[in-house]
This record gives sequence, structure tokens and C-alpha cells, in this order.
Amino acid sequence: MSGENGQSPALISGSEKNVTKGVIIGAADSSATGVLIFESNNKALILPKILDPTNSVKSPSAGMMCYDPIAKMVCFYNGNNWSYWGNIDL
Repeated sequence: MSGENGQSPALISGSEKNVTKGVIIGAADSSATGVLIFESNNKALILPKILDPTNSVKSPSAGMMCYDPIAKMVCFYNGNNWSYWGNIDL
């Protein structure tokens, strides 16, 4: 997502049914577009809140996601590096 290369030592094997839409979880189809789509009328994905995960998390696992409420960014560890998504006011 951020152009960073990385590795995951434990990937779950499987196959995508619709490679043009990405992976859809929770429904057979979706009108949304994206790489990973969660569909539900009564559930949500809630990330753990961690302040400064780069320095706070001593041994992150590949695929770890969290939210930094101070920086207001979603943080993702790809196995080698942290990547960040959010609005940055400079």
C-alpha cells in the first residue's frame, strides 16, 4: 500500500474468487472497491490504540495494525518496517 517491500513469515493459503475486486470478507460480493473489503451491517473492525508504535512496540509481528490517536494515523508493520496512513497537517 505504501510502496514498501517486506515479508510475512506466515501467510494463510487460499485463493481469491474475484481478483478484480480484491478480498471480500463477510459477503459473497460487494459494491465497494479495494484490496481488502469488510462487509457487515452490524460489525466493525476496531484497531488497538497505541501511542508511537514505532518506539512502543518492542517486537511487532508482520501484519500488525494499530491506530496512533496522537498522530491520528493507521500504522501497519510489514515484517521489516512500519508504514503510516492518515492526514498530516504540516
